[in-house]
Amino acid sequence: MQSAVKSVHLPKVSRSSFLSNEQYLKYLENIDILIDNELLLRMNNNSIKTTRLGREILKEDRIEEHLALVLKNRENEDAQKKLEFEKTKVDLELAKETLKEFPKTKWFARLGFAIGIVLLLKELYMLIYK
Repeated sequence: MQSAVKSVHLPKVSRSSFLSNEQYLKYLENIDILIDNELLLRMNNNSIKTTRLGREILKEDRIEEHLALVLKNRENEDAQKKLEFEKTKVDLELAKETLKEFPKTKWFARLGFAIGIVLLLKELYMLIYK
C-alpha cells in the first residue's frame, strides 16, 4: 500500500485563510469528497496523501469526469439495491401466500395418504382371501 501513495504537501489551512466560514467548510467538504472517492488518503497524523488513482486523475486534470463516473456508478448501485429490495418484497409476499395455503395442502396430502392406505389394505385383503 505504501508504494501506491505519495505525500501531498497541502498548505496549512485555518479558518482565517478563507474569507468566510462557508468557504472553509466547503474546502473541508471537498477534501472529504476526494477521500471518499479514494483520490486522497487521510493518514493517522492528519496528513493527506494522494493515491495512485488520485495522482493519475489530477495529473490528467479529469477530476470532474471521474466524479461524474463515480456518481453514475452510485446511481446504478442505488437502482440495483432498489431492484433487489422489490424482488425481496415480492418473494416475501409469495412466501406469505404459500404459508396461507400450506394447511390446505397438508390436509390434501393427509387425505391422499389415507386413501392410499385404504387401497393397500383392500388389495391385501383381496390377495389373501382369494
